[in-house]
Amino acid sequence: DNRHRAGGDAAATVLLFEKYLQNDGQLHIDAMLKKSSAEQWLPLHLTKADIQQLPNKPGVYYFNNEKNKIIYVGKAVNIKKRVSSHFTHNEGDKKRQNFIRNIHSITYTECASELEALVLESAEIKRLWPKYNASQKQPQQKFGLYMFEDSKGYLRLAIDKRRKHLPSLYNFNLLHEGLVLLKKMVEEFGLNEKLCFVNKLPLTIEENLALESPNAYNPKINNVVEALNKQLPTFAVVDNGKGKEEKLCLLIERGNFWGMGYLSNYKQLPTMPELKELLTPYADNDYIRNSIYSFVEMNPEKKVALAI
Repeated sequence: DNRHRAGGDAAATVLLFEKYLQNDGQLHIDAMLKKSSAEQWLPLHLTKADIQQLPNKPGVYYFNNEKNKIIYVGKAVNIKKRVSSHFTHNEGDKKRQNFIRNIHSITYTECASELEALVLESAEIKRLWPKYNASQKQPQQKFGLYMFEDSKGYLRLAIDKRRKHLPSLYNFNLLHEGLVLLKKMVEEFGLNEKLCFVNKLPLTIEENLALESPNAYNPKINNVVEALNKQLPTFAVVDNGKGKEEKLCLLIERGNFWGMGYLSNYKQLPTMPELKELLTPYADNDYIRNSIYSFVEMNPEKKVALAI
């Protein structure tokens, strides 16, 4: 009644508001108020408390979807600050909005330093392959240089696909890269190219008769291994841990990242076998390895040389 009149419009508004409240309208009111508050920048499924519980410390954080599957992994010097930055200055493009809408919860792993966070982030991206991580999704090194002894007692070198539980002398992303190194070793150390599979044709009868004995030939292979050991250093990086009585330790073995962990009551490094028992092994990749080498270059006092 009395539409467009003060009394009629007021009565209609009251009636509408009563029906609104009777039909779960409070949920929409709260959402509307949230948009005008400091929480407006948060994703739909996160609250201010979800951000407040994050630490102001280095670490790796994980965004999880509604099924609790990790869809993004990131590293941070300050986890709370870095996570918050994902949701401020929010661009309106469809891909980013879809990413934001899919975040239902946040978990994290606190680290002792930015270096540990960097290594853990890279390892976790390779392990989990999260949907929204675009970088660092390059394939793992696919080939390795291996040494074995054949039935006649000859030590032989060969390039093969990486074997998870078989240690390699060197690792390569490309088969061609490995063959170039192997050919160089054949020329430099006077190796037999057929015993190294550089030439894949079988040995002829004449070539078999002309072969050096294993006792004469095998030292050449040992010289190759020794040269690779000098070229591929083994060392540990020892840095401050999360507590006063512990140290963070990262191990590089033969030029490759082996793993990391914490050493309690640290005074000096244990032997290599003992150290490996204390550390957690991780998959090696170029990004991790280059980051550790860069850190050591800037902090040489934290590098401890090790003998294999």
